[in-house]
Amino acid sequence: MPELPEVEAARERLERLAKGKRISHVSAEEDSIVFSGVTHASFATAIEGKTVREVRRKGKQFYMVLESGPHPLFHFGMSGYSQTKGISAPTYKVPRAKSDPDEWPPKYMKTTITFADEDGTKVGEWAFCDARRLGRIKLIETEIPEEAQVLTCLGQDPLLDMISIEALATALGKRHAPIKAVLLDQNGPICGLGNWMVDEICYQSKIHPAHPSSALAPEEVTTLHTQILLVTTLAVEAKADAARFPKSWLFSARWGKGKKGKDTFVLPSGEETPLTFVTVGGRTSAVVTAVQKLPEGLSIKSRKRKATDEAAKNEGEEESSVVESKQNPMLSPHFGRKKTLPVPPDASPSKSPATKFELPSLASPTKTEPEKMARPRKSKAAKLD
Repeated sequence: MPELPEVEAARERLERLAKGKRISHVSAEEDSIVFSGVTHASFATAIEGKTVREVRRKGKQFYMVLESGPHPLFHFGMSGYSQTKGISAPTYKVPRAKSDPDEWPPKYMKTTITFADEDGTKVGEWAFCDARRLGRIKLIETEIPEEAQVLTCLGQDPLLDMISIEALATALGKRHAPIKAVLLDQNGPICGLGNWMVDEICYQSKIHPAHPSSALAPEEVTTLHTQILLVTTLAVEAKADAARFPKSWLFSARWGKGKKGKDTFVLPSGEETPLTFVTVGGRTSAVVTAVQKLPEGLSIKSRKRKATDEAAKNEGEEESSVVESKQNPMLSPHFGRKKTLPVPPDASPSKSPATKFELPSLASPTKTEPEKMARPRKSKAAKLD
């Protein structure tokens, strides 16, 4: 699923093509699911002929700021991606079949937008594609895009406007859910983080993803804040290219659930340690138990369950819960309990200072909640001449 670094890379590619250019033509496929709050034809009519001032992003959503409203907003959801004509679409860690840069319009496209200079000279074409129809295309009706409810409801963006340590501590202190669930909540204190990012942040912070947010010690919150910034910044600097991520990251190992020989992780010390997978916040979580430990009094209990949503189908069907031991009881409300018990002052071990990583340099770098899935369908496109 595209997360903040992947969406930021898409924003940068679109801005290089579109900034200062006029939208000379729009073609949009009829799709009442992907086009949200607007028809495909109305979307095309609303933006055609206008000049693009900027391309901005907040969290996992990016949008073109036009010379006048409404402004088009895009959200990849779980399976969307963008493509520029003549260039293969980027692939993520679990990629689709490589796209043909010469096939245009590309397969599964929902809209294609043609950009031109003021004199009418065509400069390029861009497409939004989504096979599973989990992405969204909307129009921001407010003249100032950032005043739209679709953006104001989001948490703070860790790349553009990182929340302060004090504000993060206050926000987490009010939430008893597992820290992973809170960080995945796009309307919580932070937006833009997704499954792999939160797994990486928790590992680098030496915090178990099921750790109750309100039970984090002050030094743990400080480390968490540092790692949110660090993981986000390095992934964005790498243009979301996994080949350029630090080799010491959990990222390269977290995709091996259920695969033979993929249940271990090599620590920076060279020691090989088990890698386990549990479900936290509805998502599969990779955990290095030698490093990420729950506070005393909490333990993980796994059970098989029937997948009830698309994320569970994608991520596996093993659900975990944290249960209290008879000694030093502590509650994580992730598990359907209302009463909050006091946290022992020594329940949260102090963490070592954050480790600084350096981005590998390559001469030629290679390139919340899921919605109901529907089958892609073929339909007529709205073309405006």
